[in-house]
Amino acid sequence: MHSKADRRTSPSAPTTRQVPNAGFARSVHLAATDAKAALAQAKTAFGREGFGVIAEIDFRDTLQRNLDKDVGPYWVLEICNPNLADRALAADRKAGLLMPCKVAVWQEGRDAVVAALRPEVAVGVTGTDSLAAIAREAERHVERALVHLEAPERELPIAD
Repeated sequence: MHSKADRRTSPSAPTTRQVPNAGFARSVHLAATDAKAALAQAKTAFGREGFGVIAEIDFRDTLQRNLDKDVGPYWVLEICNPNLADRALAADRKAGLLMPCKVAVWQEGRDAVVAALRPEVAVGVTGTDSLAAIAREAERHVERALVHLEAPERELPIAD
């Protein structure tokens, strides 16, 4: 199954290609891009969609210090759209257990990968219709951010 971001990928776009997605995440592969640059681009793209960075976890550093193992550049961003979070908590206080949204950035050879956990999958465990509607909206914002990463020159209206 392909995401909307998959379908929007232009075959002539030389800088990105879609990574096969597991059902729980959406990913974009940024050709000839350093992971640190991709991290900055991801922060900007998700910021355009109303997400702020709550935490930035450097797994390379953590695993190097604790296991003396180098996994290469690998970050996890915990991001939050305050308007969506407020609505989710109003619908169900336990929704906080599913927040914040997660985005991972890593290096694969000369390329970087940016992957985001699908909010609809995370909320699917609750079976709550009101949360599902909010998750669908969050997922649209996540997909728009990934589309922006794939094609930053595309003019997408900035989210409310």
